[in-house]
Amino acid sequence: MKIINFAFFSLLLSISYSLFSQFNPSYDSRTYGYITSVKDQGLTCGSCWSFASCATIEASWIKQGFGTYDLSEDNLTDCHNFDPGPCDWGNYYMTNAILSAHHGVLTEIQDPYTTSSQDCPFTQTWPPSPQAFVEEMRIISGEINDIKQAILDYGAVGSSMFFNGIPANYDAANYKYYDAVIGSEDEPYAHCVTIVGWDDNMTFTGAPDNGGWIIKDSYGTSWANSGYFYCSYYDAGILSSNVVFPSVETIPSAVNVPHSYYYDEFGWVNNYGFTSNVAYALIKYTIVPMSGNMSGQQIKRIGTYAVTENCTIDLELYRTKTGNTLSDFITSTSINCEEAGFYTAPLNLSTDTIGSEIYIKVKYTCDAGSNQPIPIEEYEEYSSSAFTSTTNLCWISNDGNNWTQIGGGTSYDFDLCIKMYTENGPKAIMSDIPESVCQNEPVNLNCENFSFDSIRWYVNDLQISDMPNFPYFSTETGIITIDLVVWSGHNSDTASQSLTVHEIPEQPTISQVNEHLESNIALAYQWFTGEMEEIVGESESIFTPVENGTYIVRVFNEYGCFSDSEPFEFIAESIEQNQNDSFTVYPNPASDKLNVYFNTKSDEIKQIKLFDSLGRMVTKRETSENQITIDLKDFAKGNYKIQIIDGTKKTKRSFIKN
Repeated sequence: MKIINFAFFSLLLSISYSLFSQFNPSYDSRTYGYITSVKDQGLTCGSCWSFASCATIEASWIKQGFGTYDLSEDNLTDCHNFDPGPCDWGNYYMTNAILSAHHGVLTEIQDPYTTSSQDCPFTQTWPPSPQAFVEEMRIISGEINDIKQAILDYGAVGSSMFFNGIPANYDAANYKYYDAVIGSEDEPYAHCVTIVGWDDNMTFTGAPDNGGWIIKDSYGTSWANSGYFYCSYYDAGILSSNVVFPSVETIPSAVNVPHSYYYDEFGWVNNYGFTSNVAYALIKYTIVPMSGNMSGQQIKRIGTYAVTENCTIDLELYRTKTGNTLSDFITSTSINCEEAGFYTAPLNLSTDTIGSEIYIKVKYTCDAGSNQPIPIEEYEEYSSSAFTSTTNLCWISNDGNNWTQIGGGTSYDFDLCIKMYTENGPKAIMSDIPESVCQNEPVNLNCENFSFDSIRWYVNDLQISDMPNFPYFSTETGIITIDLVVWSGHNSDTASQSLTVHEIPEQPTISQVNEHLESNIALAYQWFTGEMEEIVGESESIFTPVENGTYIVRVFNEYGCFSDSEPFEFIAESIEQNQNDSFTVYPNPASDKLNVYFNTKSDEIKQIKLFDSLGRMVTKRETSENQITIDLKDFAKGNYKIQIIDGTKKTKRSFIKN
């Protein structure tokens, strides 16, 4: 029944009835169904700490609506590397070290209680899965009102006392215990029990006042009052160490395998500081594959200890440390700790890939009287003698800027008590999209990772698709946010990109002025045939067709966005009238040379333009001569049109190149 270090927690209680009169004069969690059955640790086995721990957790689970379970005390006594054997001794700090590292807690069926051997199922090839993770622990003060409130909140409180069952202390007829002073004769009888209620009017022989606790013990139902006894509020040993285990973290589905990262295998052993109530710690973790699984992992929680009541724990996460400088900030959060104990801070982060490095900076701020606010793990004789410190993974600081390495190879042979909890998660990978597009221009949204259960695309928080690949047309303009969200199990990951959508110009109009076409004002232009064949070289607001037909103009703005006009039917009588009286081409069909002879003699500059069968200008010449030869060697075979502009007169001919 032994536990350790009661000297730090022993208190002499002198609290009057008036201080706890805010509560009902009596309360019993058993009447509300919060307490599980009494168990038997065996008279010769010092495993009371594991029974009180499990009883306290069982009550908390029922109180929180998680369910009624028979938890495995053997899981606690056997699944650790502390010095004591299964029946030697233990304490609640060992319980927290075991459970916060995700070594349990199992059910009694998964790991039945034995006193003869250390048979932890986690050493087997396929260990059973815990029913839930119990990561957090709160240390309740020895104030009577605090214990009562904790019982109301959690159903029960794990406590410690010295039970020396001599007649002077224990009234066996009435199952009542009171010891005024703890002496050396009591030290062999350190014992962990579970407080499940109280009675302010209960009397105890020799006690200075009325009032006592209802206590669940762990020696079976044949002991005391069906396994229960009563202890005076004023007993010198009761409430030496008091805890509750408030959290329930459900085991995720198989696809979201949980992982725990820690270096403090033995948990909180001691404190460290710089003669100030404020100190800093820094720890490095690297995301590694678990059991060969290369899935990315999401950081779900960060856990650490508040070493006293009324502490504030500020957390910052980074990806890079260069010398004393931390960079690539990830996130920050804070925990306000009313009681001492182990706390976790939930996070909502994107999935990190294997190999990602995480630096966790922790600022501990405790009451002004506490000058060692950093919880550490170190060697402790008879308890954590198997301790080995890490190397180049932990640092401490008095100002949060200048870091001193601790651990192996340094004069600071201890580790930090900071844990990181992750789960396998999907990774949202969105293919690159352009920085900007024009209104109604398609954007191809592609997910490049297919390891997920479901997927959704959002634009400005509005769902637009649940397909991995999706063409998106934006009718809105301005800056929009595109989110890709993927789910795997209960975990999700999001990738986001911003996209600027530019407005398209107003639709242009075409008007015919005499023998040319004009478009309204724009930054740039391009003319097309009615079949949307580009007319090469025609990129001005005014266009003079060489033949009647349908034409379209495209206008552009400063972002390159364009708009097309409605088709316009162009008819110019002068083109037909001037077909036969301006110039002659020969031979026709032509081969490599085309001769152009001007019928009207003039010294004026004449423009010659050649167009292919699609209306694209293929060459442009000027001459003041009355004859010109055009080299057709590099021209493809087919029909061509030649246009002559002589002053204000325009004429054209057709010819064929063989």
